[in-house]
Order: sequence, then C-alpha cells, then structure tokens
Amino acid sequence: MFNKKVGMLALVAGTGLMALAGCGPTTTAPAYDLTIYCPEADNEVMATIIEKFKDANPEYAELKIAVTANGGEGDIGNSLQKDYASQPDILLAADDNLRKSAEAGAILPIGKAREAAVLAQAGEAGLESVSLVTAQNPNKQAYGVPYRNDNGYVVIYDSTKISDEQIQSLEGIGEACQENGVDFMYPIEDAWYTPTFFWAAGGYFTPKVVDGKVNLESNFDTPEVAAGAQAVADIFKEYGVTSPLNENGIYSTKDTASVENAFVAGTMGGAIIWNDLANIRAQVGEERAADIKVAPLPTINIGGEDKAMKSFLGYKAVAVNTNVLNEKIGWVLEEGEEAPDITREDLAWDFVDFLTSVEMQKVLLDERGYGPAATELHDDPKVTGNEFLKALQEMEQAGNTVPQGANVTDDFWTPMQNFGALILKNAKSKNQWGDTYKTAAEAIAGMITSTTGWTTAD
Repeated sequence: MFNKKVGMLALVAGTGLMALAGCGPTTTAPAYDLTIYCPEADNEVMATIIEKFKDANPEYAELKIAVTANGGEGDIGNSLQKDYASQPDILLAADDNLRKSAEAGAILPIGKAREAAVLAQAGEAGLESVSLVTAQNPNKQAYGVPYRNDNGYVVIYDSTKISDEQIQSLEGIGEACQENGVDFMYPIEDAWYTPTFFWAAGGYFTPKVVDGKVNLESNFDTPEVAAGAQAVADIFKEYGVTSPLNENGIYSTKDTASVENAFVAGTMGGAIIWNDLANIRAQVGEERAADIKVAPLPTINIGGEDKAMKSFLGYKAVAVNTNVLNEKIGWVLEEGEEAPDITREDLAWDFVDFLTSVEMQKVLLDERGYGPAATELHDDPKVTGNEFLKALQEMEQAGNTVPQGANVTDDFWTPMQNFGALILKNAKSKNQWGDTYKTAAEAIAGMITSTTGWTTAD
C-alpha cells in the first residue's frame, strides 16, 4: 500500500507563514496538498471539518490540508481578481464575489452534475445564487457550491419603545419614535439596504450580457417604482432626522457600534440591521435582553397600499481556485509504488462536496449558528429557534427576499448609495430631490443614465 506525504494538520493563518487575505504564501511557507481561505472565526470549526474529511476519506488521511489565509467571504473576490495564483485552493466566498472571480478566470465552474446536486440540496434559489452569466459566456454556469443562506437583514427592536404592532409598518415606526422619544435606524445611504423600497414597489434588476459586457437591466424607471421612491422620501421628510442626538425619528448611519450603544442607552427603538441580535442583547444586559425582539422588515405605504419591504438574501458558497489545475499532490511513495490516480482538482472537489454536505452544514449550524443552504435543515430546531434566521426565513417564504450574488454587478452599488444619500440629504428641504431633480422619476432616470452599466427593461 502506498505511503502518502506525512504531515499533521496545521492551521497556520495569522502565524506569519502566510499573510492575511490578499497576500500570497511566503517563500518559507511549507508545501500543502490543499489550502483553504476562510474567516478567522471559523478556524476551529474548519479544523474539525478537515479531520472529519480525513476520517471519511482514508486515502487523504496523511495529506497536509490547512487553512492558510483568513479574511471575510466578501473580500476574496478582489484578491482573486488581482492575483488568484497566490490565493488558497478552497475559497469561502460571498455569492456577489463569484462574478468578478469568474470573469478573472480565477475559479472553476462546478459542472452540470454538481449543479444538479446543488438543485436537489439547496433548491432553485440555492442554485440560482451561484449561477452567473459572464461577458465570456452569456449562458449561465454555476461557480460555487452554496453552504449558507443567512446574509440578509431584518428589524431588531426594543419592544418597550416600539410595540409589536407598530413595528409592522414604517409609518407606525415613525410615529412610535416621536411618541416615545427614541430613534429608528434605517441605513438608507448604505447600498446594501437602499433598495428595500424599490423592491416593495415591484422593482427588479438582473444581469444581462450586452455587446460583450454584463449590464444591469432594471425596471426602476417605471412610474410604479418611482412611486416607491417618492413614498420613502416622504417618510424621511415626515419622520426623518439627520442626527439621533437632537430629534427623534428615523435616521441613517453606517456605524453599528453607535446603534448598539443607543440600545444600551435606551434611545434606540429599533434598526434595520444584519444579525447583530446576540451582541445587542449582551450589551443591554440580562434584565432587558427579552425586550429586544426581531421582526421581518416593515411595510411602507405606496399609493395607498401597504407593500412589504424586502431584504437582500445572500448565500455563501465554496469555490475552487483555478490554480488546482496546475498543481499536484505530493504523494511520497515507497519504491515500486505508483501514485494513486487522484489529481489536485479531484482532491479539491472532494473536499468541497464534503464541506457543503448536509452533515457539515449541520456542524456549522451547531457550532457557528450559520443558516444552512440545505433545505432539509430549514426545519432544524437550531434554525426555527434562532429568531434572526426564523424572521429571514419567514421573509423568504413570503417572497420578500431578493437573491444577491447572481443579480448584482459592481455597477449596482454606487448608484444605490448615491440615491439613498440624495434622499437623506434633502429630507427636510422644500425640494426633496435637491437642485437637479423635481420628481422621484427624474432622480431615478438620472441615476440610471449616469451609470454606464445599467439598461432599462423594454
């Protein structure tokens, strides 16, 4: 029987053997048979998964498999785009990082057989989250295997300041803030949150290849969607404040720490925010923790009808770096033995399949609280008992979430941010749309025409 390269598992992220995300291995780094990029907080659970992988696959038991770089799943795309050859083989990535990675030729498509497996495990939404059109290929291909679907936002609120009934509508929230002398944080100038009201009005956007470039096609220029923009502008005009220090109402910030501090001080009624529930409850203390609740995003009244605001729902996926095609496993063989017929690519995909399996998604749910992409785990008590995941799942089932990665291009973020900032800047002025525009429709048209990567639907 062949003897494989001997090497104990080593988690080397942050030890100097390899720098953090965006930097390649140093010349003194030891040779690894498979390297992994993931958040530093996941190092311990990844070590467990590596050991389980080796136990389940004896042929890999003695290989050196290690986390060699840390960084957020939302950061790896830029690093791959710049220099994918220096990055690890296995990449935990936010789904909106897949497109730029695929365009750079930095990650491999998962193939038709694996696409079918993703569809069976994560459903149509899971497969769509990783399926992309690119400038090189207008036909969709999947470039990662989803393992999480919890990258969204809900409302976290103090039920002693805003009632369970008031929290259901943006108008009710505004009234509660003024009645009870508290604030509500709606980060409208943060592009991740800005389009909540566009979607409420029936807006959509989707990538489309036009003349060899991926453009963002949308219907944001329609009267119906313009009405949604006007509705949220009216909300900020009536209930909005530019600072939470001198008035009470709806305001915007990108500073999560200030939101947490305001909950502690009792001046924060609630916030549209990512999964910061545990931190907020810990900071307000045990006696008040039960008062901090979670709800789906509120409605907003558009043209006399209450419309549900919607959240991005981003998946996290595991992708394989193209560099595995050019590297070999360092089998150490006894005299006369032949290396097994296993390529570095085979090893990489075997690890991806294991890491994204239902069993390992359950480990990540239990150990890290991550919302699983596997649909059969959506009824798991760890999901249904998690208030944030439960609210996000409730929104998804009601059709009030929007897939992120497959629909977003780099051209999306700046116009959204600028549009939200325009509303915020002019909230209290006589002209809600500033000096340039008279109506929401004109402002939207200006946003789209100033962005070369957008087209409007026919």
